[in-house]
Amino acid sequence: MRRILLALLVTALGTATGCSFDAADFPLPGTTISGAKYSVGIELSSVLNLPGKAKVFAHGVDVGRLQRVDLSDRGALATVDIRAGVQLSTGTRAEIRQASLLGETYIALLPPTAATREYLRDGDTIPLAQTAAATNIEDMLRGMAEVVSSGRVGRLAEFVRSVNAAFPGSTADFARIAAAGRATATDLAAHTDDIDRILDAAAAITSTLNAHRGLVDETLQYGPQRAVGQSEVLFGVVNLLIAVRNLTVPIGGLLLPVAPELRQIVATFTPAVLTIAASDSTLPYTVDRLNTLLRDRLIPFFATTPNVRVTTPDGPDQLIRTLRSIGMLP
Repeated sequence: MRRILLALLVTALGTATGCSFDAADFPLPGTTISGAKYSVGIELSSVLNLPGKAKVFAHGVDVGRLQRVDLSDRGALATVDIRAGVQLSTGTRAEIRQASLLGETYIALLPPTAATREYLRDGDTIPLAQTAAATNIEDMLRGMAEVVSSGRVGRLAEFVRSVNAAFPGSTADFARIAAAGRATATDLAAHTDDIDRILDAAAAITSTLNAHRGLVDETLQYGPQRAVGQSEVLFGVVNLLIAVRNLTVPIGGLLLPVAPELRQIVATFTPAVLTIAASDSTLPYTVDRLNTLLRDRLIPFFATTPNVRVTTPDGPDQLIRTLRSIGMLP
C-alpha cells in the first residue's frame, strides 16, 4: 500500500512540476538485474517493437535486460545489462526475436561460428555486422494486407494471363519455337570464339571512347552545329551549280559557231603543249647530251692546233689533178 501511495505521489509531483519521466525507469520486480553485472552495447539497424526492459537470452537462458536505446545515424545502440557470471565471446551475434506468433520481442545472443577464448567486457560493443533486426508477424501481415488491398494480386493474375497469351495455343507451334530456341542456343555455344571476339572488340571500342572522353564530348557538343553549317554550305554549292547551268546556255550558243576553229587551234597547240609538259623529264637528258658534246668534242678540238691529213687512193698526183680541175692550182 505504501509503495502504491509513493508511486501516486511521485506521479502527481512530476505532473505538477512539468517534468517528464519514463515508467520503465522504475525498478519494478523482474525488470532489473540483481547483483553484479556489466554492460554491453549492441548495434542494431532497427529496434522497432522492441519493448523497454526487454529480456536478453543466451542459449535459452535469461541472462540480462535491456537498459536503454540510443539512436544514431547508423541505426540504434541498445545497451544491455548482463549478469557478471555470464561470459560472452567477442564474436557473439545478436538478433531480435519473437517468443511466439504475437508475443513480445527479446534479444537473443548467439554463439560465434568459430570458438575463441576472448570474452566481452564491460563497455564493449557488438558491431552491426554481427546483429540482425526482428522480422515479426505484424510486419508480415501488414505487407500481405498491402499486397491484397492494393490490387497487386489482380495485376499478378493479369501478368500470368499475358504470359499465357504470349505462348502459342497449338502444341506444334510451341514445339517449333522450342526447337528454334534450342538450335539458337546450340549455335551460340558452337561459336563462343566469335562471341568472345565480338565482346573483346566492343570492350576495346568502349575503352577507346573512355580514353578520349574529351574528344567525344567535344564532338557531341559542336558536331550538330557544324553538321548544320556543312549542310547549308552543300546546299549553297548545289544552288551555285544550278545557277551556272543557266549561265552556260548563252555561252554555249556563243561558242557553237566557232567550235571547228577552236578544235583546229587546240589540235595545233597540242604537240607544243605536250612538249612543254614533258620538258621537265626530257630537258635534263638534253642538257646532259649538250654538255657531253661541248666537253668531249668541241672544246678539245678548238683548244689544239688543227692537224688535218688528207689521203687519196692514187697518191699526191690525183690530189694535184683534182685541185687543178677546180682552179686552185695552175
